[in-house]
Amino acid sequence: MVGRADREARGDKRLGLKNAAFLLAAALVLFLPGLFSLPPFDRDEARYVQASKQMVESGDYLDIRFQEEARHKKPIGIYWLQAGALKLSGLEEAAPLWVYRFVSLSGAILAVLGTGLLGARLFGAAAGLAAGLGLAACILMGVEARLAKTDAMLLATIVAMQAGLAAVYLKQRVGALPASWTAALLFWLALGLGVLIKGPVAPAVAGLTILCLSLADKDWRWLLRLKPLAGLPLTAAIVLPWFIAITLQSDGGFLQESFGKDIFAKIFEGQESHGALPGYYLAVFWAVSWPFGPAILLAFLFAWRARSQPAVRFLLAWILPVWLLFELIMTKLPHYLLPVFPALFILFGWSIARLKEEALPVARQAVLLRFGQGLFLLVCLLLALGAPFAIGEGGGDWIWWGPLLAGVGLVLWGGLSPNLLRGDPRRLRAALAGVFLVYFASYQGILPGMERIWLAPRIASAFEAAAPCAESRLVSSGFREPSLVFLVGTGTLLSTAGGAAALLLEDPRCRLALIDQGGEAAFRAALGEDASGLKPLAELEGFNYSGGDRLRLTLYGIAHGE
Repeated sequence: MVGRADREARGDKRLGLKNAAFLLAAALVLFLPGLFSLPPFDRDEARYVQASKQMVESGDYLDIRFQEEARHKKPIGIYWLQAGALKLSGLEEAAPLWVYRFVSLSGAILAVLGTGLLGARLFGAAAGLAAGLGLAACILMGVEARLAKTDAMLLATIVAMQAGLAAVYLKQRVGALPASWTAALLFWLALGLGVLIKGPVAPAVAGLTILCLSLADKDWRWLLRLKPLAGLPLTAAIVLPWFIAITLQSDGGFLQESFGKDIFAKIFEGQESHGALPGYYLAVFWAVSWPFGPAILLAFLFAWRARSQPAVRFLLAWILPVWLLFELIMTKLPHYLLPVFPALFILFGWSIARLKEEALPVARQAVLLRFGQGLFLLVCLLLALGAPFAIGEGGGDWIWWGPLLAGVGLVLWGGLSPNLLRGDPRRLRAALAGVFLVYFASYQGILPGMERIWLAPRIASAFEAAAPCAESRLVSSGFREPSLVFLVGTGTLLSTAGGAAALLLEDPRCRLALIDQGGEAAFRAALGEDASGLKPLAELEGFNYSGGDRLRLTLYGIAHGE
């Protein structure tokens, strides 16, 4: 007897132009607030954009450098894309930060549309639309869409790669999707692009999905439909030219730094103090998937009951082994979990589109509803308690309507979200309006106005106002974050207090020094007799959120007799 899932799988399921346009509009509305107004985030974003900026400045599009330091931890893909965005803007190295962020915005939009399209092909248009909207509205996707680094564009390649893999797998199982050369080549093309953006992440996702499916089905023959004899050379053609060139140019330094140090340290050592025990992602998932955590839990339990259905099995094989791998790796950061989010949200879309017809037992559903509402209230309470501290720490003239609008959004979502868990997809759009209000208030109102935590832009403004020469350079020992180099200029010198004194004396007419209160004595001692000529030009106070330090900084020049 043919099951309903199999009958539906054979149907023509398309997201539709109208739904795709709605997803695009929703993604833009959710992602654009703050894209232009937020300063660069330390430290990853600032390092990426500065390295891309230096590519354009130097004309060297092979090596990756932050000032004079080689950045051999990640492949070249995202730097090429950001450098290309600078070229297309016509502003080149003078382009503002939002030009770099446009690459991540594009990747996030592609990931949302790809999730919607794949969800529709698997379970129908309603499920695809809900999946795309959910991914666009979750907090982690919104953060990555606004940061000029790898993860949003990587996710776009992973969604495309897994869509090709799904087409091949489901064609073998139920004849659900047209598994042709197009699907296989999409898989290998997206895999190659994913490797070029972030190394082993895309191969790990694909490999674990394939391994899990093949073991569960006890069948490896379906892999022949991936056309590996044609596909592997395509992936190699994308990755190997740059890989060979950088290996030769760096005399093996890229291999040693990327594989020998970066990847090894992430797996076994807890790199850069980001180590955590297994279970970390299960704990942080409720925050990074906000506000959909309870609904996704219900969807996952619902999917587990239907794991014999090939489309559901594919998504579970995407989620479970990848999640387990990330839990076992010592280095843990919240955004590492992003590659499984499309699969989770497709299950979310499937569940809310069909929950009325295939509902869980009433008692279990009631427990999950209460759990979800309780968790939501707890999150709101934590936000309410933490907001005054954050705003107070940030200082500045934050916009008064920000907290008010965020509160309205939280109430709106809280009032409508339980309907999602009851399987009412019509309420999804209205509930997402509440999420939009929270994000708009946070990214456009509250965060940009917290000027105490945005030290680099304030330092850059003070330096520009005080610079005595057109070619003036800043020497900083008090604040050495990458964002300062990006905003002030590639020639910015980062040093210790004693080193800052020596660098200032090399060109006292045109150089200025930024010194923190703790390094003042050492700075003056290193200057010796020249300390008498110090002239304070600006004073700044703030909080370095990357280092967790409160700073009091003074911008110095050396006065001249003329």
